[in-house]
Amino acid sequence: MKRYIEFSTMNTRDLGGYPAMDGKYTRPGVLLRSDAPLKTDEKGIAHLKAMGITTAMDLRHSEEIGRNPSALGSAEGIRYV
Repeated sequence: MKRYIEFSTMNTRDLGGYPAMDGKYTRPGVLLRSDAPLKTDEKGIAHLKAMGITTAMDLRHSEEIGRNPSALGSAEGIRYV
């Protein structure tokens, strides 16, 4: 299964297909992970929306976010948490 997604970040991949504790697998196309999307352009944002991505969750410390804000923080149509 191809897990890497062509996007303007490093190491973006789909976390679908990994085994879960109940013997099932995580669903493809539900959860992506990557480094911080600092320079994402409109084409990249449109690609995320076309994939059905509606929420971006930034797990960095607030000081790091302040120094390097995410391009998705102001993307229309994507909820940034």
